[in-house]
Amino acid sequence: MDHLISIRIKGFKSFLREQSIDFSKEFNCIVGKNGTGKSSILEAIAFVLNLNKKISKEQLNNFVCNLIHKDQRAEISLLFSSQKNITLSAEIFAGKTPSYIFKINGKIKSRAEMKKFLFENGIDVRNPLFYIRQNTITEILNQKPKELVSAIFQASGTQYFFDNVELTNNELEKWERKAQEIQENISLFEDSLRKDQEKILKFERKKDLDFQIPNLKFSVLSFKMQNVQSLIFNLKNEKINNELETQKIIQKLEKLQNSKEKTQKSLHFHFQRLENEKNHNNQQILEKIQEKTKEESNQQEKLNLYQTNYKKSLNWEKDNSQALLLNNQQIQNIQSKIASRKGIIQSVLEKKIRTENELSKLQLEKNQGISLFQKQSSLNEEMISLQKELSILIQKEKILKDENNSIKNILSSQKENSENILKQQISHSKEKVEMFNEKLISEDAKNNEIQLQSILKQKKDLTTQITHLEKSISQMSLDESHFQNWMLNSYHKSQHFFPIQIEKIGFVYGTVLSLFELKKEAQKYLTALNSIVSSKIFCVCTENISVANFILDKAHQNHKNIRIWSLDRIKFHYSKQFQNFLQEYHSKKQWNEEDVIIPLDLITIQDDKFLQIVRKCFGEVVISRNDEIAKKLISQYQISSATLSGDIHRKGMLSGGYLQKKSNPFLEKFKKLQKIQQMKEIEKELLNLENESRLLLKSQENLTKIQLEKKKEQNRLNELTRNLEEKQRRYTNLKRELGENEEELSKLSHKIQSLMEFEKLKRDQLSQIESLKNHNSSNFLFDPEMIGHLESQINHFLKEIQEMKKIQREEKKTIKELIVQQKIIQEERKEIGDPSKMKLNIREIQIQIGKTQQELEELQKNHEEKLKELKLFEEKINQKREKEKKLNVDIETSCKLKKELSEKNERNEEKINLLLMDEKKLKKKIEEMAQNNKQINKEKIFEIETETDFQKASLNLKKMKNERETLEKFHFQIQDRLLIENRKLQISEFKEKHQNIQKSILILKEGMDSSKEKVEKVNKIAFSSIKKKFSQIFQSLVSSKEVEIRIVDDSSILENGICFWTRNQNSDWKEGLSELSGGEKSCLALAFIFAVARYKKPVFYILDESDSALDDLLSSKVAKLLKNSKDQIIAVSHHQCFQIEASRSIQLSKEKGYSEVIRIMDRLEQFN
Repeated sequence: MDHLISIRIKGFKSFLREQSIDFSKEFNCIVGKNGTGKSSILEAIAFVLNLNKKISKEQLNNFVCNLIHKDQRAEISLLFSSQKNITLSAEIFAGKTPSYIFKINGKIKSRAEMKKFLFENGIDVRNPLFYIRQNTITEILNQKPKELVSAIFQASGTQYFFDNVELTNNELEKWERKAQEIQENISLFEDSLRKDQEKILKFERKKDLDFQIPNLKFSVLSFKMQNVQSLIFNLKNEKINNELETQKIIQKLEKLQNSKEKTQKSLHFHFQRLENEKNHNNQQILEKIQEKTKEESNQQEKLNLYQTNYKKSLNWEKDNSQALLLNNQQIQNIQSKIASRKGIIQSVLEKKIRTENELSKLQLEKNQGISLFQKQSSLNEEMISLQKELSILIQKEKILKDENNSIKNILSSQKENSENILKQQISHSKEKVEMFNEKLISEDAKNNEIQLQSILKQKKDLTTQITHLEKSISQMSLDESHFQNWMLNSYHKSQHFFPIQIEKIGFVYGTVLSLFELKKEAQKYLTALNSIVSSKIFCVCTENISVANFILDKAHQNHKNIRIWSLDRIKFHYSKQFQNFLQEYHSKKQWNEEDVIIPLDLITIQDDKFLQIVRKCFGEVVISRNDEIAKKLISQYQISSATLSGDIHRKGMLSGGYLQKKSNPFLEKFKKLQKIQQMKEIEKELLNLENESRLLLKSQENLTKIQLEKKKEQNRLNELTRNLEEKQRRYTNLKRELGENEEELSKLSHKIQSLMEFEKLKRDQLSQIESLKNHNSSNFLFDPEMIGHLESQINHFLKEIQEMKKIQREEKKTIKELIVQQKIIQEERKEIGDPSKMKLNIREIQIQIGKTQQELEELQKNHEEKLKELKLFEEKINQKREKEKKLNVDIETSCKLKKELSEKNERNEEKINLLLMDEKKLKKKIEEMAQNNKQINKEKIFEIETETDFQKASLNLKKMKNERETLEKFHFQIQDRLLIENRKLQISEFKEKHQNIQKSILILKEGMDSSKEKVEKVNKIAFSSIKKKFSQIFQSLVSSKEVEIRIVDDSSILENGICFWTRNQNSDWKEGLSELSGGEKSCLALAFIFAVARYKKPVFYILDESDSALDDLLSSKVAKLLKNSKDQIIAVSHHQCFQIEASRSIQLSKEKGYSEVIRIMDRLEQFN
């Protein structure tokens, strides 16, 4: 800052109305009567610049009331010139709670921030030598030499060093005392440790002897015991082996006897079965043959009936012309059927092509990675469906062949062509199916091998990805839990030294970051969460306060800072304002989730007991979408919030959050969760790939099975084609028989027609005779001869008529029978439709007859096979009889061996009983040893393998017993050992502390020595420059006398202080101010102040009636000095010379208790 431009006052002391004063760059003088408020302007400047001392809360009320004039508020603003003008302002508030505020360019700042800003811009508030009050001259004249030197030190900036030197010396003395105390404690602990360690060594030797003596005794007895046990063991093994052999022999005997009994039973059973099967099979075969013969006879009778009906229907159709037309229509229908059947054949071929296309698509889907097992199953099902369709096609082919054979007489030319076409199509379809199957099998095998290789490659890639992810996760966990690992290690170390105490203490849960997990929705809000939480997220959570205190002690020992929260002490509750906001937020009346989000909704807490800690960590802060919503929250609810960019709004103030940190723990945790999810997905893919590889192996096995089944099906197809050819031959034979039956039917129809014609003739004759009789009776006379002749003729005719009637009756019966047969034929014809269908039924019956004949042949073959089986069965029976003889021989030999082994076992038992008696005696001795000495460790028993080892062990026993007797005095407990370990720890801790204190003392002393040298240099430079300026200024004011500043006792050390030396012209120097008058003394003080202040040039000087003790001559000299200095000076004075020499004078007046500025005049205006 260059200089002060203006001041604006309102409500400060007597300045009730707003007053603004502009200052010049040079000498300004404030003029007025007493009580007009001249010094209050300077006090206002001092208040804004914080030149007043710090005020306590108790004194604040009186201080504010003195500053404010009957109003509740006062304002002061200073305008300074620089590159950009700066305004420093202050506002004072009265009332129940008085207060004041400082501002820099309209922004509110604290007292400390204000002082820092002024110091950076050239106004040293801590050393205000530029502000000269009425009392400063008297204070300087009354100061002691060391107090005068402090002014020079303040000007050079080294006074703070001397203030802190005393404090550091006091602290050094304290540290040296602590180091001596620690050294004494270390010597005491080390002496006690030596004594205790000697006791421990003797006690441990005693314990070793107590442990080794019983072990040696036990080993000696065990050596004897082992010899006995080895003998017993060998005998028992022999006994067991003999028993096992006997058991094996007994088992063999039992097996042999069982096999003998089974063979006998099986022989008896097979003999009975032979007889029963012979009788039963013969009866069954005879019964089946009879049933089949009956079925053949019934089928032949049906054939005959169908043939007769067929012939009758043919004759009936020949007589009727309509029948011919119908036959022509039927021929046309048959031709249309042939054409339609050709279309059906084409549609079937199209279906085959479609199925082939579908199979090719399925193969492509296989190559694309679809599960092979399901596709193979679907392929197998489709193959089965294709086989079914082929079987249906073959049946249709049979039907078509039968129909084509029935239409041979009508369409002989078309028959040959159609049969040839069908045969070609069938052969082509079979060849295509075979080729397609072969291709399928070869392609499936290749595709399976390729897919296996690709799956293995994918598996390797996935395993590499898993390893990388695991490494990254481990690194992230190390970065996040570095502090937690240190804390847990210290906890476990303490558990080794204090096992009893740590069992009572609770548990450590880790940092707050490990108590909850982030949701997927939290990805947007990671920066906001980081800015809200700051370093609270790394606080350690413990069960209780005892664990927290223990960890804090360990951290203090290791010089680490920790922040710990215990569950039993934290009780966090939301304020009423925040609770009201939460109610409105959850009701969703005003706020949406897009605008405002609560941090607790973005996380999931592991346990409800951690809820208060997590709430305290996040506090009453909300995440807002932008700055506008944050301002609304502050205005309505006074709730602070964090934006998505990380800025935090706290009740009108904006702060940058904690985004300067390089690491974001929330982001790292979210990345870790994502990587864990990727790990899980990759593991699932691995499992799927392994399952697919297994399915591929299974599919290869299934393919081999399918190949074998397809070969079997091809063999079946060949057999079916052979059967078809045989059936065609039979069909031709049956057709010939049908032709003969048709001829017989035509003959019968001719006979029926001749009888009908004969009946008509007879009826005509009778009608003629009756007409003649009537005619004769009417026209001629009664001649007896004629009448007799006529009556004889009539009787003759009547007889003939009766005979004719009998014939008619018989013919009617035959006609009725024929009508009934015609009705039956018509009904059958309705069911069948055409004679061609009748032929089909006949053919079906003929096929059934052929099947029955085949079944008869098969029965005969089965009968012959069973006879062969019976012969083989008889041969097996003879073999079993031979085996029975061998079994009897084996039984006799096994019985002999059994007796020999039983005798050996009895001998061994007697030996074992004797050895067991010895073993019991040794066991009693060993048990007595174990009861007396429970410290025997079976794992550490001395091994004695030979007699030399046994002798050495006995000598060692004697020596150990002697040592044990000497060491019986020493006793040691677990508590003593714990005390020794505690002392070791304390000694190590004391040594560390002692070393640290000594290092810090050396560092401080070295720093003090180096800084003292620098300070002395700086102070000497300042002293020499201030001395020159002081003599120059004083000489200009008082020319008759000379004054110098010297160090006390003529030493070169400024710390001893300074003093003034005076003399008249051409006289000796004298120490003190005795030769100076009162005015000259005040000029000396002013000269000293100006010399010190100009060492570091201030922005401006403030003089509050500093010339009150001067006469007019001296005051005029001071005024000229101020004018020639070319510094900005604001002075209050009653002398007229100040007004004359000032470049701008400001005149004040007071009316009705209010101060006002009357006039501001520059120097030219004053002369005018």
